[in-house]
Amino acid sequence: MGDNTRQRMLDSASSLINGDREQDYGSPKENFGNIAQRWSQVLGIDVKPWQVCLMMADVKIARMCTTRKVHMDSLIDLIGYGALAGEVAEEDGEET
Repeated sequence: MGDNTRQRMLDSASSLINGDREQDYGSPKENFGNIAQRWSQVLGIDVKPWQVCLMMADVKIARMCTTRKVHMDSLIDLIGYGALAGEVAEEDGEET
């Protein structure tokens, strides 16, 4: 892997978040906004779409904590959720 690992992982994450998923689930803002509304109703607190991205990343982290091996696909998903959180936060004027 070596020096190309980080670029390969970034490229893989980019391919995932810029691929067919938007056709399947709608734009990230729309998709995570829908999830945020549902979670807000269930939890009784205001959940922002960018926070949904963080919580989805946390699910990946929790799963990775139960194994002794690193799953590269889960790390790639973390990269993707981070990028999507930034995009959604920026679109909503939430970033600083």
